[in-house]
Amino acid sequence: MDNIIINGVLLGLGYCLIALGMALILGVAKIFDLIYAGYYTIAAYVLFLLLSSGLSVPLWLIFLIGAGAAIILALLSHQFLILPIRKKPTAVMVLTLSVCMIIQELLILKEGSEPIHIPAVLKGASSVLGVLVTNQKLLVGGVTIGLIGLLWLFFSRTRLGLAIRATAEQPEAMQLAGGNIRRICLWAAILSAIVAAIGGLLIGPIYPPHPHAWLDLLIIAFAVMVLGGLGNLWGCVPAALILGISEVAFAIYVPYGGIIKRSVGLIIIFVVLVFRPTGLFGTKGWEEEA
Repeated sequence: MDNIIINGVLLGLGYCLIALGMALILGVAKIFDLIYAGYYTIAAYVLFLLLSSGLSVPLWLIFLIGAGAAIILALLSHQFLILPIRKKPTAVMVLTLSVCMIIQELLILKEGSEPIHIPAVLKGASSVLGVLVTNQKLLVGGVTIGLIGLLWLFFSRTRLGLAIRATAEQPEAMQLAGGNIRRICLWAAILSAIVAAIGGLLIGPIYPPHPHAWLDLLIIAFAVMVLGGLGNLWGCVPAALILGISEVAFAIYVPYGGIIKRSVGLIIIFVVLVFRPTGLFGTKGWEEEA
């Protein structure tokens, strides 16, 4: 049982890191930005290319360059593609899906279709309550917890954070008060890209990225957001932990569960949409507030 809880919590924290940024842009701009998976992948590939180039570049600078690439992609896609049509959700989903496919083909053209291998930031393993886990997973868990705390402080203590919260909760009132909704949405996109980049840079060594990985990332993010409640950023935290523990238990107790464990996310999406469309912590009608 300790094995399930510890590995499930660490997996769930990784899933939370994957989903937080997408939930943020969904909560603020009320759009499904499928390019979000591209922010994650681009950061991981930039890290891989710089590490394999043989250049003597400090690791912290490589991380900044990877995050910068994700931020530039987010700014360009939101400024010129997403925000002009954000009131047309179907068009946004089709367009962002097309961009994901383009990114996929460009990565295949550059590095092939096989997974890339990124060295771990922290090598080795440690024992947690008698369960051996890799230090890289512990790093992901610790960074995720720290990031959740920083986001909470940002949204509760800073002027920009409060403006983003107000836009997510009462967009019409924010607009009437003179708030620049488009600019706030761009700031939310930047934050989501930063979160995605952190995920790509830290989770990449655990689960090697590949050009088709965006589909797995979107399934994880959607499962977490649907379970936690669409439009609820903080609902991602318990939802990701539930999903992570469920997947580990599924892999241990169900025959061939390790092979088909990704279906757990799809099953959760189906069950929640049928019996509780708002998720565990969602607000009914949130999508009509934009």
